[in-house]
Amino acid sequence: MKVKDSLKKIYHKITTGFVTQTFGIDEDGKFSCTEQNFTAGDEVDRENEFDEPIEIDTTKENYQPFEMVQPNTEIVIMVSGGLVQDVKIPAGMNDVTVVIKDYDTDGVDEAQEDEDGLYLESRWTA
Repeated sequence: MKVKDSLKKIYHKITTGFVTQTFGIDEDGKFSCTEQNFTAGDEVDRENEFDEPIEIDTTKENYQPFEMVQPNTEIVIMVSGGLVQDVKIPAGMNDVTVVIKDYDTDGVDEAQEDEDGLYLESRWTA
């Protein structure tokens, strides 16, 4: 591809906005980010691959949503010789994956041993 052609086919869209982050207390008593969202502002700039400002026909631009990657929210529950009685999800945490692991295969339909030699008993999202 010629440089002249690439200027017509590739550009960077820079959108000014702000990020809102939600924090909750983790098992160590520290605040950890549990969710984040980007709110786009009205200011948008477009630059070519050489960081030079350009103008484009925005009717030819497909909309791309601002999807931020959420923090990994996985709670691992270790079981040894008993049953899990209750699982409490910290306030403000959404789409949390709960993993229940045990030291033996009792109650496990298909034994899946992890890197620590533990067996996965259950995995679900709350």
